[in-house]
Amino acid sequence: MRAGALVLLAFGFAGTASAGQLEDAKAALEHRHCSVALGLWRPLAEQGNATAETGMGILYENGCGVPKDETQAVAWYQKAAGQGDAEAEYRLGERYVLGYAQPA
Repeated sequence: MRAGALVLLAFGFAGTASAGQLEDAKAALEHRHCSVALGLWRPLAEQGNATAETGMGILYENGCGVPKDETQAVAWYQKAAGQGDAEAEYRLGERYVLGYAQPA
């Protein structure tokens, strides 16, 4: 299921210059090239790109390229969900159901 969860990155890739980076990060993750995905997503996430923020959450949730950290995963999902990212909203809901976080 973890592999399926990693591949389930059906994000809507909106944007301009970052769209290629988002696609490259998705492809890297599908091939378990976690450090590549991290390197592509982190700068975009730090600039507030919701898709990249969700990607960062996935990396932390799965310990892919970073230490597994549910608290960090939740923080990234919350940022992306706050911008209306459906994938982040879903994953954040999962974190609540699994007891990794509490709704505010």
